[in-house]
Amino acid sequence: MTKIDNLNIAEGVEAIWVYHIIKNDKSLCGHKTLDKKLPFTLWGKRTHNNEKYCKECEYRLEK
Repeated sequence: MTKIDNLNIAEGVEAIWVYHIIKNDKSLCGHKTLDKKLPFTLWGKRTHNNEKYCKECEYRLEK
């Protein structure tokens, strides 16, 4: 198993296009997220929507 197994991303409820890393149905930073989960491979992807990614989730993943 790698470190990213069983990880997904989900949009936060605080704003649109802000994503958090999800493990075991909870964000790593503790923020609430929408139920729809996306594959972790999309983390960091930027499109015309100017997505943002939670720095706290990223920091906690690297620990």
